[in-house]
Amino acid sequence: MAQASQRGPTPKLNSLEIGRGIAALAVVAHHAGLASSAFTTHGHRTWLSEGWLGVDFFFVLSGFIIYYVHGAGARTSQAAQRYFGRRLRRIYVPYLPITLALITAYLVLPGLSEGHRDWSLFTSLTLLPSGSPPALSVAWTLVFEMTFYIMFLTFYLTRHFWLLVCAWAISTLWFNSLGGGGPSAFVDAI
Repeated sequence: MAQASQRGPTPKLNSLEIGRGIAALAVVAHHAGLASSAFTTHGHRTWLSEGWLGVDFFFVLSGFIIYYVHGAGARTSQAAQRYFGRRLRRIYVPYLPITLALITAYLVLPGLSEGHRDWSLFTSLTLLPSGSPPALSVAWTLVFEMTFYIMFLTFYLTRHFWLLVCAWAISTLWFNSLGGGGPSAFVDAI
């Protein structure tokens, strides 16, 4: 296959943009159903409650698009650096100001959130898993995105990527067969 620099820009897939829009609307409808459930007992909750599936679609779509755009590109350290730099800017530039403001609010006004949930400063600032969620509750999806970006970066940097994925999958299955207690216990063990 041609390298990314020789093949030019990857064509946009309009059908995926339509799917992305539908998935976004499904997620919004799901959250609207959750928010309105305290005010009504009507049956809209049944069809709105399936909107969470839009998040799964986003994850699959994100993985496909990243591979579609970058998979055939040159596997050099410069390409990996460019890829990861773009990913970090795309996530952190809009995310960090909001998170820093929220963390400040939580620290200055501890009673601000009646949820009394534990959140991790490390995860909030890095979006790397730590066993506790980020301060911005909806950023849990970004933790998964960041993990995927790191996995794809590993794909750039090694010819043995699939061996690493298989080793990770086997170790995860082994750990869970021992009654490991789910993903946060696995992260805590590392």
